[in-house]
Amino acid sequence: MRWLSWVAGVLALFVCLGAAFGAYELAGYSWDQVVSYKSPFADYQRPWADKAALSSGAPTDYLPPTPAREASETARRVVLVICDGLTLDASTKMTGLNTLRQYGANTVATTPQPSLSYPTWTTILSGAPPNISGVPTNWFDAAVPVETLIDVAWRDGRRLVVTAPDDFTTLYGADRAGASYFDKWTDEYMSATYVDQALKLAESYSPELLLIHLPDADESAHAYGAASEEYAATTKRMDADISRLIGGLQDDRTIFVITADHGHLAAGGHGGWESEVTHVPAI
Repeated sequence: MRWLSWVAGVLALFVCLGAAFGAYELAGYSWDQVVSYKSPFADYQRPWADKAALSSGAPTDYLPPTPAREASETARRVVLVICDGLTLDASTKMTGLNTLRQYGANTVATTPQPSLSYPTWTTILSGAPPNISGVPTNWFDAAVPVETLIDVAWRDGRRLVVTAPDDFTTLYGADRAGASYFDKWTDEYMSATYVDQALKLAESYSPELLLIHLPDADESAHAYGAASEEYAATTKRMDADISRLIGGLQDDRTIFVITADHGHLAAGGHGGWESEVTHVPAI
């Protein structure tokens, strides 16, 4: 009887190990299917990029404003600010955003799934959710296979300024904007520098589209959680920088669009369906 019990125990152990290995392999296979997803709706040849590069209207560089361009300087200017990881709740405590809320559209956007940065940046810039854009995770490391605002601006010869982490060069070819500033994503506070550069480049190049990405709320939430004092301090600091941006650019022809790619859980983290993650400010 002891021998039979021993055999049964060994068999049970092997069954458990086999099940665990099978689950591990299945999880790995499933994740690989997500990461390597190819959208049937996207065009991985990116023909619009080639057309833009060959277009006689596509700029190869930007020049400072001159009297000859004075008429075009009155064109409407769009300032698009993506606040990475900014929760809806935190945004309601930001003076700069609350000021804009009084004068424009104050809405709540719902992020697509998964609620990760690269997929949602792409949705903001293209209108295409991840199943359409083919950018399903933050592990995507090529030029996105759908046309974005950056592509359209470049193709149409619009003056474009971008200040953002250098991820935007890989994904969107944002370095085509002759007036741009990129830096490595770090855990140091970066928003002040991006705003400084945006104001400086806007003064010199008078962009029709100014795209700014601010990474610090996301960094703080991952490190400390969205319910932490550190996160509140970071978003307060961002508020001062965003207010400075608004003060420096506000005029009768400028439209500000400020939103977030996703929120964060109280303890930090995102990617799922939770309301505090998927519901973000869009002003």
